Amino acid sequence: MSFSDLKRGHVVQYIEDHKTETGLWFLHHIPKTAGSSLAQELATRLRPYRNMAIDYQPDTSFTGDMMSAAVTQFIESGMALKCRSASGHVFAPHIRQIARAVPDVSFFTYLRHPVSRIVSEYRYCRTEMHPPWRNFITRYPTIDAFVDEPLEANKMSRYLFGTVTIAPEAARELLFSRYAFIGLQERYPLSYLLMSRMMWGGSAPQAKSRVTPSTAENAVEMTADLHARILANNALDISLYKAVSDVYADIASEAWDMAAA
Repeated sequence: MSFSDLKRGHVVQYIEDHKTETGLWFLHHIPKTAGSSLAQELATRLRPYRNMAIDYQPDTSFTGDMMSAAVTQFIESGMALKCRSASGHVFAPHIRQIARAVPDVSFFTYLRHPVSRIVSEYRYCRTEMHPPWRNFITRYPTIDAFVDEPLEANKMSRYLFGTVTIAPEAARELLFSRYAFIGLQERYPLSYLLMSRMMWGGSAPQAKSRVTPSTAENAVEMTADLHARILANNALDISLYKAVSDVYADIASEAWDMAAA
């Protein structure tokens, strides 16, 4: 099963071919792509569900080791073979680890336009919802500092592929073949329609969680220069977003017609 099967003229067939009554659906949750709300839907609709949570400490700056421990525990405890759904801010090596341990697993993820996603993450990380928020503010006193941080560039691609250098076309092929479904935050109603039809027969979205509050600390003024620098620093993420967006533009009318039938 792969997202590459979703094409005009094949929407109904794609859903039928991807429906499962057993096995694990794993949400590769890229930060600030509507994943928290999706995780609540999974916990309600597709049980048993497990979240790959880590024990954040206020001064945590690197979470890779803690996430690796959470994924290993998920597998070694046997829960990976018992759950119908799971999610987490895992990295590319963890996806490969889960794939090796769980033969009957289907991966899915959601993308978001890089400009919106980066601003959303910056705003979120400057609130108490993000445990090490004080450290974040010290490290990134302005949105400009955050946008110009090399480690924050192409962050969706880093979660999907790791730190390897990969050309846009190769990234698209790997993304479309590795994931059974890819949603878009900007196409959430349509994405949810397709996803829910495959996973539990269809429903309207209900959950909306972890909405970032507006504070004096996280206000952002989007200037033309800031917008241009985000685009320039995130070219690979932009190309992936466009590739998925093109698929949705191509199948949207057919998918909505299917839903109305």
